Amino acid sequence: MASKKSKRRGKKKVRPIQALPVIRANSAGIDLGSREHWVCGPARGDNKVNVQQFGTTTPQLNELADWLVSCPIIKLN
Repeated sequence: MASKKSKRRGKKKVRPIQALPVIRANSAGIDLGSREHWVCGPARGDNKVNVQQFGTTTPQLNELADWLVSCPIIKLN
């Protein structure tokens, strides 16, 4: 049985990107990988995306921790 292809042609409708509501302002999301980690912190004062990429070696993970402290994600005593 042959599959039916859509007869609809032309451009797809593009919806504007809408921001999600902020639930916890001082939090971060981390995408862990075997070679690199991508970290998204809270929006900066200029409302630009706050994303950084870090490697997986110990010095690079220390840089990641320092970056989170500067965001203020982590508060050290």
